[in-house]
Amino acid sequence: MVGFAFPERLARARDPRGAAYPIVGGTTAELAGGSALTGAQWLAIAVADRGVGRASARVRLTVGLDAATAREAGAAFLRTTMRSPGPAATSSPAGWSASARSS
Repeated sequence: MVGFAFPERLARARDPRGAAYPIVGGTTAELAGGSALTGAQWLAIAVADRGVGRASARVRLTVGLDAATAREAGAAFLRTTMRSPGPAATSSPAGWSASARSS
């Protein structure tokens, strides 16, 4: 439900084993050390805060998502881009890096 209520808070792991998650809205959020969700591919972040002088936000409350649910919840943030040569069009979450496009 979090991802559908707040699709701008969807985040995909920067590193498959890491705890840093770029959020659709533009900020990077980090899980606390030892979090059971470290390494989850997708998160829907309900609560995060960023203290003064911090480059990234701390995740306070989140849930892990599968790729299909994340893409459905974030459909408003998908854009179609044209490439040549290769596939005619791909869907890409706006603001996410090329590495975030693959499942």
